[in-house]
Amino acid sequence: NDMRSQPVIMKGHDTERRAVLFKGSRLVGGGTEDEYLTSQLYVAERANACSEFVSLGLQEKMVAVFDFSSYQSGNAPPLQWQLSAIRTIQHLYPERLHKLILLEPPFWMRGVYIGIRSFLPKS
Repeated sequence: NDMRSQPVIMKGHDTERRAVLFKGSRLVGGGTEDEYLTSQLYVAERANACSEFVSLGLQEKMVAVFDFSSYQSGNAPPLQWQLSAIRTIQHLYPERLHKLILLEPPFWMRGVYIGIRSFLPKS
């Protein structure tokens, strides 16, 4: 079960009643692509449901916080699985992510951000 490999916690909501989803680093690798995709869809659905519930149906967006402090590349799912999950979530839940916060990202991720930050909106 992929849900056991990574701590996922709903951490309340922000001032505009958007759910705050906290995902810690994966603790173990392995599993199947179906388990990974199912767990990612479940988490996205729960976060969206929390936003809608807390805001009485007025808010559909969420804030996601990903903590990489204990990140180990050996525990990460294959890139193909991650890309597939991202495409599926974007298709099923368009424009639902209000803000993404990365805590202690790995060095390579910082490099990617430096390369693309000039193309990102300022807000």
